[in-house]
Amino acid sequence: MATSIVDYDSLITQVAAWLNRTDLNAQIPEFIDMVERDVNRRLMDQDMEQRSYTTMIAGTKKYALPTGCLSLKHIQVESGTQIYPLDYRTPQALATLNDRAANGIPQWYTLAGNEIEVSPPPDAAYALRVVFIKQVPSLDATTTTNWLIEDHPDIYLHGAVKEAWYFVRNLQEAQRHEGEYEKGIESLRVQDWNSAASGSALEMVAG
Repeated sequence: MATSIVDYDSLITQVAAWLNRTDLNAQIPEFIDMVERDVNRRLMDQDMEQRSYTTMIAGTKKYALPTGCLSLKHIQVESGTQIYPLDYRTPQALATLNDRAANGIPQWYTLAGNEIEVSPPPDAAYALRVVFIKQVPSLDATTTTNWLIEDHPDIYLHGAVKEAWYFVRNLQEAQRHEGEYEKGIESLRVQDWNSAASGSALEMVAG
């Protein structure tokens, strides 16, 4: 049962038990990876929301995206008690702004590869606050738990079992577990929708 899944090892054990065959044991970690990749593509759950702070450098306009960032919710510059939200601009529009902007408090940003570029360049060591959606931490022998397996072990279980049955081309069993997997995904989406406090748009990060 999904309730007996508490970490990576117990997940592997339960997937093997549900499959009731030993020839797929070596592939189970790969099936789990496939579930995580699918979740990262499809979900923007509140538990995936993270915050990062970077101390800006005067005259420097590019800063690394937070590790594992899937999308941005919003960015702001903080100076003492003052908060300055940054508005998104396309790279082309930001380049035009940069051509005529002297250093100051940043007002706009764009995405340049794995970096955030701001305009105008900062004129002091402001705090750059980034609220973003972070990918689900991948489970393995070192990282044995994450928020998804703690709160929704059924998603992991039915997702991995589904992938296993598709792997051996047992479509009837695969579709049965796919139905349970989709129920879990939809439940998580509804939960996140009901708990959303704002309608902030997401800026997607190119993969």
